[in-house]
Amino acid sequence: MLENSIWHRYHPEATIRSALAALYGCDVAQISGDESLLYAELKRTLTKKELRLFIMREAQIAETEIMEELGLDETAYAASVKKAYHKIRNKVRPHIKSERAAAAVEEAPEE
Repeated sequence: MLENSIWHRYHPEATIRSALAALYGCDVAQISGDESLLYAELKRTLTKKELRLFIMREAQIAETEIMEELGLDETAYAASVKKAYHKIRNKVRPHIKSERAAAAVEEAPEE
C-alpha cells in the first residue's frame, strides 16, 4: 500500500514506525508494526499540508525547499510545524501503541 504514498517518495528505505519512535523517544517495539495503519492514522489526524510537511522534515529536506513546495513563508512554516508536531504528539500517539506495549501498560500494578 505504501509503495505509492508520499512517504515512500521521500523515504524509500525508512519506516514510519522508526520515525515515530525517534520522535517520541521510545523503543520501536512500542509502536505498532503495521505501516499502513500508522500511515492511515497520520492521514486521518493531519491535514494534507501538515502530512507533507512532517514527511519532508523527517526526510531531512531543507526548510527553504519545504517552504517553497508548500507555498509557505517563514512565519506560516513555523506555525505549521508547531501545529503538525503538536497533533502528532498528542492525538496520534495514543492510537499507535503496539499490542505488546498496550498489554504491558494494562498489566502494570496499580499503586
